[in-house]
Amino acid sequence: MVFKNKSELLDFLYNKAYDALKGAQVVVYDIIQDFLEQFYADYDPALYQRTEQLLRSLVKGDIRPSAEGYVADVYFDLSSLNYVTGNQPTGAQVMEAAAQGLHGAIGSDLLYVHGNTGVGVWNNALQVLDAEAIRILKDRLVEQGIPIK
Repeated sequence: MVFKNKSELLDFLYNKAYDALKGAQVVVYDIIQDFLEQFYADYDPALYQRTEQLLRSLVKGDIRPSAEGYVADVYFDLSSLNYVTGNQPTGAQVMEAAAQGLHGAIGSDLLYVHGNTGVGVWNNALQVLDAEAIRILKDRLVEQGIPIK
């Protein structure tokens, strides 16, 4: 491939970077989703029926341009967590509990439910991502034809 000017080269690189970031976003989402599924398999509640709101709240945001290139988000949409029974914990309270591997939240206090093996949806995922994030993006860039050593 021959580029006639700097603009063509930058367009090519930005397009490849966009595709690489989109692929990395999928890998990150899948890693968090795996921990989320482990969290749900970890405990079978006897006192309440699951709504699976947390399971469905993981979101891949739109990839958007930034000053440095592109930004991709993977996050839990806390506004989609609407618990209308019990003590009606907020989405943030439920996520705070789940992040640590705890099932349930009451008021501002976290409730540990016996039988939980402690798969931290967010905390455990972040341990993996902290160790793997650069490799994940590098691998996706290489897949797009951008040689990275």
